[in-house]
Amino acid sequence: MSSDKALPWFPYYIADWTHATAHLNALERGVYIALVEVYWTRGSLVNDNARLAAIARATPTEWAAAAPAVLGMFKHGKGNALLHPGLDRLKHEQTEKYRQKREASAKGVEARRKRARANGHAAESTASYSDDDF
Repeated sequence: MSSDKALPWFPYYIADWTHATAHLNALERGVYIALVEVYWTRGSLVNDNARLAAIARATPTEWAAAAPAVLGMFKHGKGNALLHPGLDRLKHEQTEKYRQKREASAKGVEARRKRARANGHAAESTASYSDDDF
């Protein structure tokens, strides 16, 4: 997986999530979740109320009510970007773990194939999938 491709999942640590969102009401929490999901795949959000409300699937009234609390959980980046350093750090950590596991898996497959060749057997068929297969 290339570093510019988003992981299709993110870890949900209940204690961390509950601590970070305990001050949010149900509407704010739902809006925050929707923004986090898009942020995870895109890497940033544009600080534009209409676009953010659309991402959150919120009416203008709902967005106006939720925005102050939710936007306070993001940092302002260059230009009109909204950033979430905690999510960026988590994504980097998870991407690195994923990369390491893929490398270890590839080494294991290659070692099995070498042993099979050394023993005069055809290497066992191992299905190989790329990230684009799913």
